[in-house]
Amino acid sequence: MPKIIVVEVFDTIVDLLQRVPDREEQNYLAALVFGFSARVLTDEQKAVLRRVLAMTELLKEIVEEAKDERSKEIAERMFRKGATVSDVVELTGLSEEEAKEVLKRVRKKG
Repeated sequence: MPKIIVVEVFDTIVDLLQRVPDREEQNYLAALVFGFSARVLTDEQKAVLRRVLAMTELLKEIVEEAKDERSKEIAERMFRKGATVSDVVELTGLSEEEAKEVLKRVRKKG
């Protein structure tokens, strides 16, 4: 296969991988592509795939941190309105321990 076609196919694959909405599936597919094609990929292409894998993990961590922070902000407002720890746990997805930590902060702030 001519080199230019291989590059175009690779670029298309990377683009498609980045569009997969489920991060676990995206990681799985990128790892499969990397595993199956490692012998034919250039070092540069391997590096691109590694960056895709790293970015999906980084993005996943950032999204999780943002969700956690948002949940804590909501919990704080709920506690100010008189919600119980069990209500906060149920409605925010925070653990009981996390909810209690937020409650301590709310009480300290007054």
